[in-house]
Amino acid sequence: MLDVPVEKLGSLGLQDDGSGGDGKRLRSVDPSWRVQAHHHLAVDDVDGVLAETDKLDGVPLAARFLVVGLFDAAFGAAGLRAMAGRMNEAMPIGNEGCGIVVAAGASPEAQALMGKTVAMLGGTHVCLRKVEAKAILDAIREHGVDHYCAAPIVHNLLIHAPAEWRAGIGQPVRGMVAGAAPPAAMIEGMAKIGFDITHVYGLTEVYGPAAVAVKREHWASESLSEQTRLNGRQGVRYMLQEGMTVRDPQTLAEVPADGQTMGEIMFRGNITMKGYLKNPGATAKALDGGWFHTGDLAVIDPQRYVKIKDRSKDIIISGGENISSIEVEDALYRHPGVAACAVVARPDPKWGETPLAYVERQPGSAVSAEELVAHCKGLLASYKLPREIRFEPIPKTSTGKIQKFQLRERAKSNQAIE
Repeated sequence: MLDVPVEKLGSLGLQDDGSGGDGKRLRSVDPSWRVQAHHHLAVDDVDGVLAETDKLDGVPLAARFLVVGLFDAAFGAAGLRAMAGRMNEAMPIGNEGCGIVVAAGASPEAQALMGKTVAMLGGTHVCLRKVEAKAILDAIREHGVDHYCAAPIVHNLLIHAPAEWRAGIGQPVRGMVAGAAPPAAMIEGMAKIGFDITHVYGLTEVYGPAAVAVKREHWASESLSEQTRLNGRQGVRYMLQEGMTVRDPQTLAEVPADGQTMGEIMFRGNITMKGYLKNPGATAKALDGGWFHTGDLAVIDPQRYVKIKDRSKDIIISGGENISSIEVEDALYRHPGVAACAVVARPDPKWGETPLAYVERQPGSAVSAEELVAHCKGLLASYKLPREIRFEPIPKTSTGKIQKFQLRERAKSNQAIE
C-alpha cells in the first residue's frame, strides 16, 4: 500500500469553475507522490489513486486504482495508435505543434488517460476553462491542435457551430468520443465537418476508456451511413485489458456473437479497479464471478465487436416489449432542431411503462412535440414512439453526462419510486 496523505488522493481530472483567466500556463506539479512505488510495479497489490464514481444514480462510491493499472492504461492507449501505424502521424514525439484540448467534455478518467498518453508521446496540452464551441475551435486553429476528447454533447456543439468558426483549421483533427453512447447523427455530423472521430468506451472502474471501435481499412470505402454504424459500436478491448465480454449476468455464460442476444458487458484485467473503498458489499456485487459488471446491456456482433443496446436501468418495458432508450434518443437526435435529449420510462396504467422524452431545442428552433413524433414515425416501430415530449433543461454533470436518475425522478418512473 502506498503511504500517501489522504488529501493527495483524488481524481486525476482538473476541475475549474472559473471562466476568466489570463491564459498563463499552470504551474508544474511534482508527480513523485503518484509513483513512489514505481520500482514495485510488478506487485499487483499497490494502491495508488482513488477516483469517485457515482455511476450516475446518486450513490457515491470511490474506486480503488492500482498504480500498475494507470501505467497500463496509458501504454495501452498509445499502443493502439502504434499498432494502427499512426504513432508518428498522430502524436509525433517532441513535436511542439501537436496539441490536445482538455475540456470538461468527457469523464475525468478519459481526460486523465488521454492526457497521460499525450504527455508520454511528447505532445502539448491546451487547456480551456470553459466548454464553448468557439473557444474550442479557436484553440484548435491557434495552437494547431490535432487531437481532443469530448462527450457527445460537446461534439454536437461543434457540429452546429457556424461554419465560419471552423474557417482556417487546416490540419487534420481527430476527436475521441467518450462519456456516453454517441448518437449516430453525431458521428455522421462530425464526418461531414471533416473531423475524424474514434469511439471509445469505459467507466471509472476500468480507468476510463478500456474499449475502442478499432477502425478497419475497408471501412473507408463504405457509405457514410455504414461507416457511422460501424464506428457507433463500443468495439473491442484495449490490448492491456485481459478480457471484455458480454455475458448473461445470472449464469455468466457468454452470449453468442450473433448481434441479437443481449447480455451485460463485463471486464477483467490489469485496467480494472481493485474494488470500492470501504464498501465490500458493492465490491462483491460488482466483481461477481471474477468479472467487473458494468450494468450496460449489449450484444456481440459476428466481427466480435460489442454494441451497447442500453443500460439495464434504462430499458423501458412497455406491454411486455423491451424498448431501448438509446434507440429512441438516436431517432430524436436525427432531427436538426434537437440539441440534446434523454428518454426515460414513465408509468402508464395500460402498458406499465411508455417512453417519455426530455428535449432541449437548438438555438432558434421552434420544433414542436408533434413534429418530433412525426419525425420518429419514420425511424421507429409505433410502440417505441415517445408518448410524451417535454421541452425542459436536461440536468448534466460538469463533464456533459446527462443525469438520467434525476429525469426518472421527474417522470415518477417505477424504478425511481422503488
